[in-house]
Amino acid sequence: SPLPLADFSTRVLGVVSAALVVPPAERPAEGIVSLDLLPLPLADSSTDANRASETMKDGRAILQRAIVKSRCVDVESLCVIAGKAVWKVTVELKVLENGGNVTDCCSLAAVLSLNHFKLNEVIVDGDKVKVFAYSERIPRSLTLHHIPMCVSFGLFLLPEKENSSKGDTLVIIADPSKLEEQVLAACAAAAAASVT
Repeated sequence: SPLPLADFSTRVLGVVSAALVVPPAERPAEGIVSLDLLPLPLADSSTDANRASETMKDGRAILQRAIVKSRCVDVESLCVIAGKAVWKVTVELKVLENGGNVTDCCSLAAVLSLNHFKLNEVIVDGDKVKVFAYSERIPRSLTLHHIPMCVSFGLFLLPEKENSSKGDTLVIIADPSKLEEQVLAACAAAAAASVT
């Protein structure tokens, strides 16, 4: 019979919300996209509630570059009235269970959440904006320029054997589990985009 495998699953909840805000003066005709990564204390016993771990900080920076700074969401389509009202779209990612490879899982959760999110329909009358409820008018999807995906790699250094002159052996794995992350010599993450 097969050996039972440990459950190394990572679970992330992605929630997208939107609100009308006044745009910054330097970009009056562009909406705003923000991303927040929240590690929940119960998801990982090694995560302090007051201070995010280095993995979470690194993951947040990678996700900011892959999703927000790469402009995967069309920010110009979020403009309602230039200089007066734009949509601010917030992606909130909550790590429910950390089985390792949080950045990749958060990347997937963010992209899927953005892809399924619908913006309320609006009508502009002069300087007034009327926002319709979902039941009054069919909401519209966000325009995504590309789909960013993250892939993480772990690097192990295996010591040389006693009678070997080759030196240490470098082993590279993809999608490291939490247990593997704890003993890695180094970790690397790559983000790529698929154009839609």
